[in-house]
Amino acid sequence: MIALGFLMFVVVWFAISIAIAWQCTKLAKSALAKVAVFLFVVAAVPVVLAIQDAIGMRQFEDYCRAGDKVNIYGKVTGADDLYTKTGEWRLAHFSLATADEYTKLVRYADSFVRWDRASGTAVASVQAIWETETKIYDARTNRLLADWRSYSTRGGWARRPLLIGGMIECHPTLFKQSGYQLYRNLFARGQS
Repeated sequence: MIALGFLMFVVVWFAISIAIAWQCTKLAKSALAKVAVFLFVVAAVPVVLAIQDAIGMRQFEDYCRAGDKVNIYGKVTGADDLYTKTGEWRLAHFSLATADEYTKLVRYADSFVRWDRASGTAVASVQAIWETETKIYDARTNRLLADWRSYSTRGGWARRPLLIGGMIECHPTLFKQSGYQLYRNLFARGQS
């Protein structure tokens, strides 16, 4: 299946290269110049697209590396039910509760915070990369508890057809592990 997708990708880009080359031959006067322009453009377009994609993905990885942190400004108090009697974080242990109990526990944790996610804004790069800022507030006091930036891209012109409308995203490591591991850093135990 992957081989078929790659073959389709090559055929599409080859067809696009031929179409661009055909339009470029209209600029040349002699038949020899037209052939030379056609061959050069057919060979150059995939290379240029691949270079654009390689540079763009490197920029995307640089943004992801720079944004691999969650800023924590405060903690929620009064949520001791998120811990066991021995002090373990209950959301880290799926076996501690049935699915219904776990869902109730998640809703309980969510009731203490309010999430705010801004619309993605474009950042400087050779391909479209969007930066999204996410903030978590204490639902009772509206105090900022944490924030971070995440990034997404559809890739360069060479990669977009392979993603078929999909996105490549990166989030800080703490958030990727589990949103509830992030919560563990936001909920203080033993304080009301």
